[in-house]
Amino acid sequence: MTGVTTRCLVCQEPADGSARHDRCAARIRQVAAVLPRVSPEQLDKALQLIADGAIVPGEARGVWHVLSSDGAVTYPAGATFCGCPSQVPCYHSAAVIIAAAAAATLASVPLG
Repeated sequence: MTGVTTRCLVCQEPADGSARHDRCAARIRQVAAVLPRVSPEQLDKALQLIADGAIVPGEARGVWHVLSSDGAVTYPAGATFCGCPSQVPCYHSAAVIIAAAAAATLASVPLG
């Protein structure tokens, strides 16, 4: 994705590592804490995928594009499906659930 500005999945501002994204990161952790059927290892990988900007919304509703662990392949993924060789639930689907839920609830639910 050369020449593309990486944006925060929650607020859509450029992801520059600044402190302004602390609220976004808090929202992502809050959503991730209640994610069912995901192992701690999958959760760590999903959160890293989000932090690395390796997941982006696709053009079709509910479909996201996620990078493989080696960065060589992009898989289509959603909350209940993924194009990777693993079976759902995989960390790609977990990342989709976390990112979508965090973005959808940021403005409507107070942190705390």
